[in-house]
Amino acid sequence: MVLLLIPAIALGAAALGGIVEALKDLDGGLPSDVVRHVFFSACAAAGAIALATIATGRLA
Repeated sequence: MVLLLIPAIALGAAALGGIVEALKDLDGGLPSDVVRHVFFSACAAAGAIALATIATGRLA
């Protein structure tokens, strides 16, 4: 179960990367790229929390 922490960390890093990309693309408006990056980051963060919860056996 501890091996599930590796993809959880990777998904967390991907979520942070997506937020950084969204902030770079945000220039006064709300283009579809920003929405796509934020949606991807939310999905990646949810996956990271789910995997970490399964791996540790505790609620995050």
